[in-house]
Amino acid sequence: MIAYIISTLEDQGDRAFMENLYQDFERLMFSTARRYVQAIPDQKDIVQDAMEKLIKKSATIRSMNRCALACYIVYTIRSTSIDFLRARNKSVEHNVSIDLPESSELEAVAPSMDDLAISAERMALLQSLWPHLPEDDRTLLEGKYVWGYTDQELASLLKCKPSSIRMKLTRARRRAFEQMTEKEGMIG
Repeated sequence: MIAYIISTLEDQGDRAFMENLYQDFERLMFSTARRYVQAIPDQKDIVQDAMEKLIKKSATIRSMNRCALACYIVYTIRSTSIDFLRARNKSVEHNVSIDLPESSELEAVAPSMDDLAISAERMALLQSLWPHLPEDDRTLLEGKYVWGYTDQELASLLKCKPSSIRMKLTRARRRAFEQMTEKEGMIG
């Protein structure tokens, strides 16, 4: 791949200079990259990216003596390696594992058909009781669990202190649960 990048240079002199530079400093480039990454494909990627940077600076590096050129190459590989590691760490942070759990794990996590039926029954029961709940309870429960309002937003909606929202929510849940339990007792 590096040979291809060098071959794309239009000027024959630039192409020859970069080929010689790569041949002369290939071992130095890979040994510098090896300090940062152990995988050979990663080292190749780093050296390739560094060569692209060096090609862009070919006018500058032509005038350098061999010692200064070696230092410049080491610093280029070093900065390219650091950029490579940062990019890889950033992509690892944003990736989500797609490992599929074993079927036994799925069975333990997935609700059973009975649980789903019970949940659907309770949801239907709550829907039938909803109009009979006090208006403040409906506002609190809907704001918190449907719209995701914060305690501050709920307090301004109900014109009360944010510190009292937790207790109001607890009481609203309790009243809804008690009405559901009474209704279930009558049904069951």
